[in-house]
Amino acid sequence: MGPPASPEQVSFRVDRPERRAPFADAPTMGERGLRTQQRIMRASLEVFDEVGYHRAGIAHITARAGCSRPAFYQYFASKEDVFRRLFDDLGHRLVAVADALQPVTPDSLGWHALRDFVTDHAELYDRFAPLFHSSLTPAIATDSVLETRVEDVRLAMAERLRAAVRPRSRSRDLILPTLLLRAATRAHLYRDYLLGGRISSRARARVEDAVTDVMHRAFFGVVPGVNLRPRRPQPPLVVPPALARRHVAGGLGAPSGSVGRSTRARILEAGREVFATLGYHDVTVDAVVERAQVSHGIFYRYFQNIEDLFVVVADAASRRVAAVMADVPWGALVLPRGGSPAVRDWLGRHRKLYAHDHAVFRVWLEGNWFSPEFRAQGAAVMAQMYEPFVAQLAARPAGDPEADAFVLFAILDQVDAPLSKLDDGRRLPEVLLRFLRRAFACVD
Repeated sequence: MGPPASPEQVSFRVDRPERRAPFADAPTMGERGLRTQQRIMRASLEVFDEVGYHRAGIAHITARAGCSRPAFYQYFASKEDVFRRLFDDLGHRLVAVADALQPVTPDSLGWHALRDFVTDHAELYDRFAPLFHSSLTPAIATDSVLETRVEDVRLAMAERLRAAVRPRSRSRDLILPTLLLRAATRAHLYRDYLLGGRISSRARARVEDAVTDVMHRAFFGVVPGVNLRPRRPQPPLVVPPALARRHVAGGLGAPSGSVGRSTRARILEAGREVFATLGYHDVTVDAVVERAQVSHGIFYRYFQNIEDLFVVVADAASRRVAAVMADVPWGALVLPRGGSPAVRDWLGRHRKLYAHDHAVFRVWLEGNWFSPEFRAQGAAVMAQMYEPFVAQLAARPAGDPEADAFVLFAILDQVDAPLSKLDDGRRLPEVLLRFLRRAFACVD
């Protein structure tokens, strides 16, 4: 696959090629109107990429599109409307890719059918990357109509993936296909996050091969020579400075007294709660000090500004998660069923911790695309969670540890709230246990 399409190369599908009443006397669009509508959609995608969903405004979009506000309102009711149209286009393309999926069988033909699907999915991710990077989650949080449309697309894709697997399973369970599809998207996001603009075609291929291998093993177990191949020398997928073990700058130093430590901890917890509630861009010092019940002067004794506070909050969260991730009970995974309690216990600890800190990571990903310095710090901290997986997967005699680690990282980022609607409280731990054994420990 070549480099991703730039926004200028994307042509958008429009379900309603007409102007909005009462802003146009002639509702039917001609060629000029269609070009204007496409230009506005293209400009919106660029603006969402540059400033994120919350900061994007009609003025930003019309300035980039080179049109007036009245011209914008001929075609779209609001920023939310244009975002929905962009997602509707993406959703239509995603379902079309799933419709085109050929039978997924345990042999090489089935692996290549899945690989074609993964490639097409990745190409759509690259074309619409601004929606995934920083805008889709905050948009869903404030738009119930969009949330319903997103869930409809996810459900349609999961149903098609399940139906493509041969032999067909009698199970109507959508947990595994949903988990795999969401993890495929997340793996590409982490790829962009850790590799930045240095993504070569070889690196893309390695991540896509790993996504395909993991999906195929999840359905069929290990098939030697098909979804698990002998390891061969590979250049590093993630290189310094992303993997540099460095202290993340932030804060004005730890206080020495117990009262100072308690006050600083209270500000950090208040910050975590407020960031999770309001998002990165809408948090103010006023909101934090009100939640922590301290003065502005006390706040500035420990932190320079809101960004400084968030660096410390996110670093602490990543260290907690990294400690749990480094403790994956790989030895228990490769045992017969007797090892299941240890794995269930670990999954329970992981889910509990993610329930506490997941919103921090969501907000961090939202904010990091717009600050190169902040993003560099974020990549270093994220590497603290990524590195233990590479080391653990390297103990296997085959496979690509670095690329598989992207997928494992993505899988474990999707095991809480996003799947709760499909789970009765009992199925998810069993599905995850079987999945981790097959896809990563490579045992049945």
